[in-house]
Amino acid sequence: MLNTVRLLADAGCKIIVLCSSKGPFTEKLDYHKIPYIVTYIPEYRKLFERLLFRRHINRIASRLPEKGFDWIISNEMWWAPAAAALGKKTGSRSATFLRIFKTPEKLKKYDLENLDKVLCINPVMTEQVNNLQRGAGNAYDMFNPVSLPETDPESMEYWKEIINSWPDVRKTFLMVGSLFPLKNQTDAIKTLDLLQNHFKNRAGIVLAGNGDKSYIRQIKETARKLGLTDKILLPGYVEGVHEMLESVDYFLFPSLSEGGPRSVIEALLAGIPTFSYPLPGLEKIYGDYYPLFVSKKPKPKSLSSTVINALDDGNLDSYVSALQERVKTRFSEEKHLERLASMLEWR
Repeated sequence: MLNTVRLLADAGCKIIVLCSSKGPFTEKLDYHKIPYIVTYIPEYRKLFERLLFRRHINRIASRLPEKGFDWIISNEMWWAPAAAALGKKTGSRSATFLRIFKTPEKLKKYDLENLDKVLCINPVMTEQVNNLQRGAGNAYDMFNPVSLPETDPESMEYWKEIINSWPDVRKTFLMVGSLFPLKNQTDAIKTLDLLQNHFKNRAGIVLAGNGDKSYIRQIKETARKLGLTDKILLPGYVEGVHEMLESVDYFLFPSLSEGGPRSVIEALLAGIPTFSYPLPGLEKIYGDYYPLFVSKKPKPKSLSSTVINALDDGNLDSYVSALQERVKTRFSEEKHLERLASMLEWR
């Protein structure tokens, strides 16, 4: 959301951000000199909050420095009812970004048809919103901007040293994401196990991210049972994953649910062969190369076969280069701003 707000501000739009509390996000708003108001925003999913919803909206409206805006936009469906209500109160049009994948049943609870536009970062989500019971037809594709910042040389050297000194590991996979069952790091380990013969038992994987302690124990137990304890690195949360991308050979993504798989896009931007379970929206990322990098089934055996087939293809490097150029264009800040301008009708 910060990138979207920053791009709009840099394009000359007057922006005011409503935040429920101060924290890292408001610090970044301060850095970019984007004004914000800290105020309580009602949670529509809670019954008591819904009963007092109008009172909360009136209170927020009274704190706004002006009474009319072109657009009031929320980030995610949780705040969409507040955006719609504030839009009606102030005579503004309203919209929301949907960035996290949710089932149609959950989407129905937030009255998305009351918004002028719903901007979805996943085309499957767009279709789901447009097929909701009232059929508002107000959802549109809106891809996130993704870019790789400049690498820090010291951090890059640190990770290269770690990877290069890893005993008995010559080919390295990377997976980035919270250590959580839906992210499915245990299947990444099972896939690695099925790939060991291909790599002569010299492949390892870095699982970067924080997570639940019980699931971390499950990850370690899976590795122990497969005899892969020394082939797994768990560095925790890593600031600046792009430095790690400079040091690994492949990216693995057996996640079971995603809105917009940003880490997949970042890996492709870095020119890393990136292999994934089938997920909604990946066809928009991979295009014609989808069958080469995305497994037919969300199973370790299918994913490992996809990796081996791609590695045996003599044109893999050219495919990866073509994908790198594809995501640079499709997920660029320029393309995001161009789409925003079209959706919000201000150009």
